[in-house]
Amino acid sequence: MVAFARSAAFCLLIRPAAYGGFSRCLGLMGVAKKRFSMEDTIRTTRQEFDFKIADADAGRMISRYQSALGLTLLASLETQMHARIHHARILESGLAGLRGLALVPRHPLLEICHYLRYPVLVADGRRDDLCAVLTRQGFEASRMYVEHGMHIRDDEFPGAARVCRDLLTLPCHAFMTATDVERLAGAVRDFLK
Repeated sequence: MVAFARSAAFCLLIRPAAYGGFSRCLGLMGVAKKRFSMEDTIRTTRQEFDFKIADADAGRMISRYQSALGLTLLASLETQMHARIHHARILESGLAGLRGLALVPRHPLLEICHYLRYPVLVADGRRDDLCAVLTRQGFEASRMYVEHGMHIRDDEFPGAARVCRDLLTLPCHAFMTATDVERLAGAVRDFLK
């Protein structure tokens, strides 16, 4: 029953309008949205060996309903991927050439890229302010692992430290419309003027 309730909530809240309403309600109540995140495995992880699976039989606890749902989702994966690629290309063209923002290029040998989120690097210490502005406008911008306390020493790993300091990921969810994505690119452009 818990698996069904969780799946039903996910099915509803994955829609942009419902997710936005849920996010606004949490904000009004002063509840951190990250409490509902599925990223629970990385909250206390600081290095690659910190995470341990508590129950060796956890994989055997999937119900028939969960496995049927998983197969249904897998069947839609290619459609989802193409929608995300389309949205990523809209963002790419809408954000190209902006001062203070660098697009993260795809590897030249990568044929297909499944954009869970679209990464950009925001310079001059403006990443967090841009993230806040986009969030207020209803876009789920994320600073990724920094939100969980990740810190990288600039003197040891300058490239990784820059990513940690400047990375902002933008939504390119398949339920977004092209108009939503264009509005997102416009909000970024307006901020970086």
